[in-house]
Amino acid sequence: MLDRKKKLSCPSKALALYARLEWGLGSTKLLSPFSFSASKGGQAFTFRVHVSYHDDKFNVDLPSFDEDYIILFIPNKLADNCILLLSEDCKDHAGGNVTMQWLAPKIQRKWRMELKKISSI
Repeated sequence: MLDRKKKLSCPSKALALYARLEWGLGSTKLLSPFSFSASKGGQAFTFRVHVSYHDDKFNVDLPSFDEDYIILFIPNKLADNCILLLSEDCKDHAGGNVTMQWLAPKIQRKWRMELKKISSI
């Protein structure tokens, strides 16, 4: 599925900032290019960020992950293309492909995001 598309740089920094501003999270720290942590109400949370294009049957790749949440960014999906899922809702299907129908009832939050290349000059 991803082989036919050019892979994108992981937008973890942008999503960590978004989560901090939009969800009121504090103490945001980047853990890797693919994950970050943040806290709210004295409780710490970890987030995995994954980019996956859907195929012609609207299946997406759901990776295996150990973080509390996953933010799944689906660039070629119209409308809301970024979703937040709990790890406990994904554990039985992590490491495989899932359908949009499977994802829908598990969505904790959703929003639209676009990435645009900018000049580094």
